[in-house]
Amino acid sequence: MTNKQIIKKYGGKTVAFKDLPLHHQFAYAWYMAIDGEAWELFDSAPDNKTNYYTHLKNLRKWMFRNMDLYISRYGKTRVGVLDVPMSDFTKLAYEYSEKWHDDIGFNEGGFKDFDAYHKWYMKQRKGEFKAHTDNDYPGILNGFEKDESGILEDGWHRFHTYYKKGLKKMPLIYFP
Repeated sequence: MTNKQIIKKYGGKTVAFKDLPLHHQFAYAWYMAIDGEAWELFDSAPDNKTNYYTHLKNLRKWMFRNMDLYISRYGKTRVGVLDVPMSDFTKLAYEYSEKWHDDIGFNEGGFKDFDAYHKWYMKQRKGEFKAHTDNDYPGILNGFEKDESGILEDGWHRFHTYYKKGLKKMPLIYFP
C-alpha cells in the first residue's frame, strides 16, 4: 500500500497549520525549522551555548512558548492529518521495514513478526525515547513514494514508544 493509499483509506484531511492541535504544530514546526531548516528559526531562539542535548531541550521549551511566531508566519500552510489504527499501522510499518531497515540490521534479525522487531528496535535504541513518553506528537508520513526510507519521514521513535504505551491510534501528519 502506498502512502497516498494510506491517506485515502484512513481519511486524511488537510487543515491550516494554525488549526492543528498544539503537539501537531510543534512536530511540524520542529521538523521544518530544526530538522529540515526550511522554516525560519527566529532571532529570539536560544543560541547553542550549551551542550547539544541541553540546547535541544531549550529550543523545545522556546518553541512551545513561541508557537505564535510560527502561526503568524506559516499559519495558512496546509498540513495533512490522519490517525491510523495502531494494529494496522504496525502491519504497514513492518512491511516497509522489511524493505528498508537493513542499515540497522533488520534483515539479519529474521524477525518473525512486528512484536519481535519492536522488541529488538527498543533494545537497539535504548535511552532515546524520553522526549516521546508524555506527549503524543504525530509522526510524519513519508512524502516520497519511491523513497527507501520507509513509511515515516520522521517519528520512528515516537511510533515505537506509542506502541509500547498501548495507544490505539498512530497520529500522523503529512505534506499534502
